[in-house]
Amino acid sequence: MDLFEGLEAFGIECVDKSEIYEAEKKTAVKETTPAGVDINRIILKRTFPCPVCRESFTNWDVFLHKVRLDKTDQELRKYFTPFDPLYYAAIICSSCGYSALRNSFDKITPKQIKLIKEHITPRFKFKEYPQVYTVDMAIERYKLVLYNCVTKEAPASEKALVCHRLSWLFKDKEDKENEKIFRENALKGFVFAYTNERLPIAGMEAQTLEYLIGELYRRSGNLEEAVRYISMAIMQPRGASAKIKTLAIDAKELILQERAAAGAQSAGEAKPE
Repeated sequence: MDLFEGLEAFGIECVDKSEIYEAEKKTAVKETTPAGVDINRIILKRTFPCPVCRESFTNWDVFLHKVRLDKTDQELRKYFTPFDPLYYAAIICSSCGYSALRNSFDKITPKQIKLIKEHITPRFKFKEYPQVYTVDMAIERYKLVLYNCVTKEAPASEKALVCHRLSWLFKDKEDKENEKIFRENALKGFVFAYTNERLPIAGMEAQTLEYLIGELYRRSGNLEEAVRYISMAIMQPRGASAKIKTLAIDAKELILQERAAAGAQSAGEAKPE
């Protein structure tokens, strides 16, 4: 499976980048505008200074005070209307091709700048985007961010966060195969980060990350590891997030139900004819 399929549009010809955690081993917005919505008041051009090439550039961006939060799901994804900022969080420099999620765009080291200039900038092709991104456009942009992460040897947590967001986008696209692939890669990276990186990790404190890892294990079918991490999130001391604790308790109940269902199925299969 080529995780970076489709980046040819940016001049990136990928060769065997299917393993995004190799370094660690060694050391929907709707496709049509909602009726009655003035997109020019919600989606605007924002200027960014590039920390790699030092040029200024613009990307379309959703202004948070112009959208409404509707809900947060069990994977901690927030849903907004009428447009989802998730689709616009991948920032791409139009001059050099450096790309990252908004909250980490300016967090880059001199060594990483050198790697981007050597391996991405010479091949990068600028691509113009319309004001309203489709899910496929968002996926394309996030894949370029992930390719940048691998190229600049970013921490596992940074790569995991991008993979997690990609799993959400593929869920919006109803592409279950790729949703699963990127969720599994997110889980792999978060587990590594949990034991090897300092808190906060990808903006998360220990309890939130423990809960999220447990939930991702639950969705992958590994109920033993799921209950272990979920239990750690529940057992966090006073002062921890009550919201996360509630989500963890709900997740543990789901795990118990899934275990019971699996046990009943096994018992039924074991009955003699």
